[in-house]
Amino acid sequence: MKKKFWWIIIGVVVVIILLILLIPKKKLVSFDGFEFPETVKVENSTDYKIDTISMILANKVFEWDSLRLILFYLPELDNDEVEFKGIVQQLPFVQNSYLLLLNRNLGFDEVLTVLSHEFIHIEQYKTKRLVVSGKEYWWEGEYGVFDSYDTSRPFEVEAFSGQSKVKKELKKIIYE
Repeated sequence: MKKKFWWIIIGVVVVIILLILLIPKKKLVSFDGFEFPETVKVENSTDYKIDTISMILANKVFEWDSLRLILFYLPELDNDEVEFKGIVQQLPFVQNSYLLLLNRNLGFDEVLTVLSHEFIHIEQYKTKRLVVSGKEYWWEGEYGVFDSYDTSRPFEVEAFSGQSKVKKELKKIIYE
């Protein structure tokens, strides 16, 4: 009886090992194989390793040939009402240049979500559907004022509803 028990245990272990070896794993592809136009640049002042990922979003997902993105951390805010994960602003006087501020307490998957969301806003800026000047904005020609953070604004609704699709496209490219 003891021999049969050990054979069952060994069989179960062998099956588990085979399943582990045979199940395909998602693996980050080498970024060395990507080529980007010299006009797609990312300057990263965060600890997040997202330079190339940002370039993939810009050039491979959104198919932009020109973008300058500057990444910094969000400053610490004394606002208990809203915890910002990311904010993107178009830089004045410099075409196709954006400042993206990220919360410093995000996990990698959350960073991908935030990048996907903020890149939708960059697309809105690039197509001039969203224009921001100080506390004023124009969404598709309609005037508004930023008096508080409001996820029901149409440009936020669009970004939230599209971020999963963008993130899925990104992951398809960066994972085999």
